[in-house]
Amino acid sequence: MNTLLVCAGLFALSFLAIWVFWFVEKLRGDSAPKVARLVEPIVPRR
Repeated sequence: MNTLLVCAGLFALSFLAIWVFWFVEKLRGDSAPKVARLVEPIVPRR
């Protein structure tokens, strides 16, 4: 029973962590660097 509770707790915490990262990215909005601008010096646009 303890193993089941620990697994369920870790499962719930993983979803909480995903939600926290999503929420922080939503708060950052357009101030977050865009991937296209980060890789432009490496991979030129066509």
